[in-house]
Amino acid sequence: MRRPLEVLAVGVVLGELLCLAGIRGILLFLLCLCPALLAFFWRGVRRRILLVLVLGAVAGALRLQLALLPGRAERQLQRAEGAAATFRGRIAEIEPRGELTRVRCGSVYLLLRESDGERLALGRVLTASGNLSPIAAPTNPGEFDYRAYCRARGVTHRMQVRRYRVEGRASPLAEGLRRFRSAALERLKAVCPEQEAGYLAALLLGDKHALSEDFYDLYRKNGIAHLLAISGLHTGFLGLALYRLLRKKCGLSLSAVVTALFLCLYAALTGGDTGVLRSSLMLGLGFLALCLGRSYDLRSAAAFALLFLLFFSPLQLFQCGFQLSFLAVFSIGGPGKALTERFAARRKLCAAFLQSLTVFLITLPVISYWFFSLPPYGILLNLLVIPMTGALLLLGFVLLAAAFAAPPLALVCGKILHLALGMQILLCRLAEYLPFHRILLGRPKAWQLVAYSLCLSLSFRLLLGRSAQEKEKRFSK
Repeated sequence: MRRPLEVLAVGVVLGELLCLAGIRGILLFLLCLCPALLAFFWRGVRRRILLVLVLGAVAGALRLQLALLPGRAERQLQRAEGAAATFRGRIAEIEPRGELTRVRCGSVYLLLRESDGERLALGRVLTASGNLSPIAAPTNPGEFDYRAYCRARGVTHRMQVRRYRVEGRASPLAEGLRRFRSAALERLKAVCPEQEAGYLAALLLGDKHALSEDFYDLYRKNGIAHLLAISGLHTGFLGLALYRLLRKKCGLSLSAVVTALFLCLYAALTGGDTGVLRSSLMLGLGFLALCLGRSYDLRSAAAFALLFLLFFSPLQLFQCGFQLSFLAVFSIGGPGKALTERFAARRKLCAAFLQSLTVFLITLPVISYWFFSLPPYGILLNLLVIPMTGALLLLGFVLLAAAFAAPPLALVCGKILHLALGMQILLCRLAEYLPFHRILLGRPKAWQLVAYSLCLSLSFRLLLGRSAQEKEKRFSK
């Protein structure tokens, strides 16, 4: 068995899906027991694969079941619900919301107006009184499920705060990163126009509040909105660029350790989004493999990251960002890599198109399920825009550093950024004039998703199997 972590990850995902579908108790046990008994009498590699798959399914189902059950803290919050509730917790997140401020303490979002005498800081203990209520479920079909999104982040309740007080000492590292992020946002607004400042705030710091609705909607309709959020793509660009820069001056081990520590701090600075955490874990495993002199396998590293994230938050599996992030990386390391090696090994442009097409086809069910529409020209736009994003990411960091140290240089970088963004917007506008620019699909049903996935898997199997047979015939001649 070449990739046991990948098989285990598939089992965990299947177990969570079965658990969510209502398989409980004896039914789940019998479902997993029958294949296990079959595997016991099945010899060879398939026996081990099936055993690992069943083990992962049981672990995934049990972990999700534990996450769905209300814990002690949630039960206490349920008993305290009401207009005269009191809550006490340590501040883990502070986010401005216009004139108000949203604070996360444990599993509660608190919305309050900051007072002069009570300084909010990460790590301090906050005691608040106000109206405590559970986060409401969506009321319309197809509406964004904000309750599920918050629960995946460990938040179950919200409070409208009337009075509060804070005490204790702040966490030096966490509060220092938060203050640096706030200062960086202010610097970007001071040296860049509104549109460029919002773009860099989203690209570098994970703050999309400054993006205009029209700008974000333009990117979303054209299938490149993922470039406006900190993702594994950006973290990979940044981590590899820093490692190669340090590798020229430092040794291999020191470069790997410094880059891994930087990625940890960067993930904390930007809020720890799923794509950032996945990419940081995978790059960390790559650096560890380099230090130990071992080979690096993309799919095994992605499977480890998936298992790690689902262990701490199994409900992330049912979030759009998590699904797109891991489906994209598995499609690149799996069928995308195989198809590229067999059909476009020496043609870089064709290989890039084939990779982009593979990612598009594999992520299509998720895109149609969450966004109800399909941007067919997103494949070509991504081919044109993604290479530009790496350069803009490095330019953004230079601009941010210059905003603190040399504002005139930041203005020059801002002009270059303005031209690059203008080019991206022009490409999006031109795509909107093409026929079938946006295909409305609606939310597909479960059987349609399963049928599409089976047909796509069979198509990949036939393509790869046929190419392998042709290769064997050429060698035999």
